[in-house]
Amino acid sequence: MRIIVLQGRGDVGKTSTLNVLYYDIIAEGAVMSPRVPLGGDANDFESIGDFNGERVAIYTMGDFSSPLRAAIYNYSALGVDVLICAINTNSKMAWANSAINHFSHIRHQKTTTAIMSTRSAVNRADASILFSLI
Repeated sequence: MRIIVLQGRGDVGKTSTLNVLYYDIIAEGAVMSPRVPLGGDANDFESIGDFNGERVAIYTMGDFSSPLRAAIYNYSALGVDVLICAINTNSKMAWANSAINHFSHIRHQKTTTAIMSTRSAVNRADASILFSLI
């Protein structure tokens, strides 16, 4: 399994970016399961599906090490080829990082902006980069 990690501080748009990516890959022909809510944030979700002959999963709840670690190993057991996930760099994430490092992975640092009116464009640009990594 390959893991594409979108990493960054809390509240910089990682989950929003992965939501954009979810709809982008569907628009490009992916057949994804409906988004299953995760945790207490209404925007966090997981989904699994098929895209360009590969089993792809998206997991957005990257603020807690233990659940992310469990998800990584669960997706591996399910035969996922590519996992795209978020991870919060503000939190202690030793278990999750250890699980990520067990697999082939690439990390993309979330682009940030202090200008609220440009946040959507920044998230879209990051989603495009992640899309190119699939």
